[in-house]
Amino acid sequence: MKNLPASGYAVATVFMWSSLAALTVQINSLPPLLMLAVSLTCASGLSVHHFRQWRAPLKDWAIGLLGIFGYHWLLFSALTQAPAVNANLVQYSWPLLIVIGSTLMQANSHFTKTTLMAIILGIGGLMLALANNLAAFQTQHIKGYLFAIAAAFAWASYSLLNAKRSNQSTGLIGGFCFVGAIIAWLSLYIGTPSFSIATVTTQQWLVMLALGFGPMGLAFYTWDIAMKKGDAKFNGTLCYATPVLSTLFILIVAQEPLTLHLAIAVTLVTISGIVAAKERNNG
Repeated sequence: MKNLPASGYAVATVFMWSSLAALTVQINSLPPLLMLAVSLTCASGLSVHHFRQWRAPLKDWAIGLLGIFGYHWLLFSALTQAPAVNANLVQYSWPLLIVIGSTLMQANSHFTKTTLMAIILGIGGLMLALANNLAAFQTQHIKGYLFAIAAAFAWASYSLLNAKRSNQSTGLIGGFCFVGAIIAWLSLYIGTPSFSIATVTTQQWLVMLALGFGPMGLAFYTWDIAMKKGDAKFNGTLCYATPVLSTLFILIVAQEPLTLHLAIAVTLVTISGIVAAKERNNG
């Protein structure tokens, strides 16, 4: 029962992350660095009242920026150099990396049949979600997919390393976001000097604010709590639902029909989460 609140944070995080793509496609004409800068600025504001907790060893700052800034920079690089749907799904191999990594990091730990079943079901759901887009995997997009794979390793590494710092204040996430926002603003200014913020519409600002206070803001804090107080293998397997739910949300926004492949994928991912939860409760 003591892990139930942490599981709730994990579920909330998954739903927030699932809205990321649906929100992003509505402002895909904007520079990715602008979206990142605005989002991280909002995210840092959520814990600005805890700024005294932003003191931390250099190693902690390196890990934090790896996850907060590094992951999203790699993700946006992947989305701009490969088909967005496919690159997004490739980078969502990070839940698998978390499940595998959390097992390997535990002394005398091994993959149980339940864990292996959950992993197989999660991978199966991802493969089905990709089935309708296999034609988009072409050699000229390899660099984008490499960015996506790097993003997966970055977020999995950040999550696992952060889980080992259970005494670290969650408020420190705001500091990571604050520094990440500064880096993003400077990169935007230096990398795209011809871009004018005055061209951003009110609707685009509202969407970026929604990103900043949701999947790229509050979700950082809820995921931090889930990883520090919950079960990493359960959280990692639960996150298999994110790419599928994300695709479904995009279909709703685009008013496109649900295919049989995606319907089966949702079923497999849901069962995967149930299996992972069963092991957590039995563990």
